[in-house]
Amino acid sequence: QELAQYEDREKKEWDYRSALYQKGVNKGIEKGRQEGIEKGITEGEKREKREIAKQMIAKGMNGKLIQELTGLTAEEIARLESV
Repeated sequence: QELAQYEDREKKEWDYRSALYQKGVNKGIEKGRQEGIEKGITEGEKREKREIAKQMIAKGMNGKLIQELTGLTAEEIARLESV
């Protein structure tokens, strides 16, 4: 009977640790997913700003004005102008 009680306690301990481990894994997966979504949104916003800047360049707008309106750096605008 003592052996059975010991085995039962041991099983409960392993179940508890396993549940904690799985909870940590799930939390890590969710955090990674959220970071991926945020990175995707940021990249999409940058791409959109570059596309708008290209249109502004094509219309002959001043680089400083493009920089002010889009938030792109002078270097980023210069790269777009050279393409």
